[in-house]
Amino acid sequence: MSGLQNTFRKKKIPLDCIVLDADYQQGYQPFRVNKERFPDMPELAAMLAKINIELTASVYLGVKIDSTYESYNNGLKKEVFIKYADGSLFETEIAPLHCYLPDYTNPKTRAWWINKIKWLPVNGIHGYWNDMNEPGFAAITGRQINLQNRHIRLIDMFNNLGELYDKEYLQTLKEGEVVGIQKTGIIDISENEIEIAF
Repeated sequence: MSGLQNTFRKKKIPLDCIVLDADYQQGYQPFRVNKERFPDMPELAAMLAKINIELTASVYLGVKIDSTYESYNNGLKKEVFIKYADGSLFETEIAPLHCYLPDYTNPKTRAWWINKIKWLPVNGIHGYWNDMNEPGFAAITGRQINLQNRHIRLIDMFNNLGELYDKEYLQTLKEGEVVGIQKTGIIDISENEIEIAF
């Protein structure tokens, strides 16, 4: 990282911010740093801040299904993930993860995520990239999901659910006073791959 900023300075190319893509995380898991690549994130952030460079980081919205992952275990315990109407957990894919999605329509979930997102400034990261913001629906079926006791048939909702999900997620960022694109921005839904099964 120091080589990157040194090259920009040497070539007199303005550099105010470095954006870390998802591979700074261990296994693309939010709130879990890849310690081999970034052994001391707060120290790196402090070094960059001294030369007026801020860090922004990508955060996936999905929580990887992994029993060694604290956010996964805690999310299960707090019951913050989207469920089907029958109470089973809704599993989806945000490449390369198989994950559960937090139900941002639930105020309890929003409070949970806000608490989790505090991990960023603690590690010297003051910008936030809402990466993979659209819920990926690898297989849309006639099953219903439960969002705050509203049963929604995925087959009927797949065009509107991404918009609903993003709206509630951006509300979470607003409530948590997180710097992001919640006021203006572009929502990318181009990475969804949908197979409809009847």
